[in-house]
Amino acid sequence: GATAMNVELPGTGVRLGQSNTLGLSGGYFFTDNWAVEFTAGIPPEFKIKGWGTLDPLGHIAKTPAWTPILQAKYRRSITKTLKASLAVGATYCWFTNSEIENPALNQMLGGPTGLDISGGFRPVFSGGPTYSLSKNWVVAGTFSYIPMKVTGTLNTQNSSTNQVDMYKVGVDLNPIMTYLSVGYVFSKGAKK
Repeated sequence: GATAMNVELPGTGVRLGQSNTLGLSGGYFFTDNWAVEFTAGIPPEFKIKGWGTLDPLGHIAKTPAWTPILQAKYRRSITKTLKASLAVGATYCWFTNSEIENPALNQMLGGPTGLDISGGFRPVFSGGPTYSLSKNWVVAGTFSYIPMKVTGTLNTQNSSTNQVDMYKVGVDLNPIMTYLSVGYVFSKGAKK
């Protein structure tokens, strides 16, 4: 029989669910309003749900997503203690240790199946408020949007042909990430 190699599965796709994680962020203000910021953290694990012809399977897999973010940020004071910021930047997103968790997908495709998800550079758009608790301590909330459409490859060890069948599926992410942080602002040295 013929072996499926890099075949698109028409009318199929997968979506990632919601997830939470811990992160760390560091930034440097060049002026009172402009900064560069780097954010990274423990990669959140996302549940993957099928849609289209995979919709009846519901939850089919899980995958951690790595999304370190580098951004240019503009911050403006609203009041003495409240500031708002907007940022734009980029992330290189990649996925590791993706696992199929629904045996019905293995049955549907004809054997044990693995999942690989492509990564790549993507833009990031962020914004949110920062509230000063004291001279050095702040609490901030950030909402980030990463428009992302990538490709998943299902690798099936076909039980009938004893060959590996490869199927491509679209992966829609477009996540809105929320980030709540408590921060410490280091004072600039005294001017001479």
